[in-house]
Amino acid sequence: MRLSNGRFLSEPIAPRFFPRLMENRGCIEWQGAYNHKGYGVMSIDGRQKRVHHVSWFLVYGFWPTYIMHSCDNRCCVNPDHLSEGDNALNVADMIAKGRAYFQTRGME
Repeated sequence: MRLSNGRFLSEPIAPRFFPRLMENRGCIEWQGAYNHKGYGVMSIDGRQKRVHHVSWFLVYGFWPTYIMHSCDNRCCVNPDHLSEGDNALNVADMIAKGRAYFQTRGME
C-alpha cells in the first residue's frame, strides 16, 4: 500500500487498527490514542494519522483529503458513517445540526 506522498508503507496497518475497535450503538469506536480535539489517532510510518482517515484508506484504498462523520462521533470509524467532503460542506453540516460555536455558546 502507498501513502499519500507515494511512498510504500513500511508496516501493515490493519493488524494495529482492527483490534482497537468496539461497536457502540451503530458506531465503530476507536479505543486507542486520541488527539487534543477528540479524534482517534495512530502513528503510521512516523506520522500521526486520524483513524477515520485510516478507516477510509483501508476500505477504499486511497487517502482522503477531508472526511465528514454523519454520526457526529469523532471516535467513530464506521465506513458507513463517513463521507468525503470539504470545509464548506462540513461547516454547512455543523450549522444545520446546531453544532456551530455561535449556536452552542453559553450552553456549557
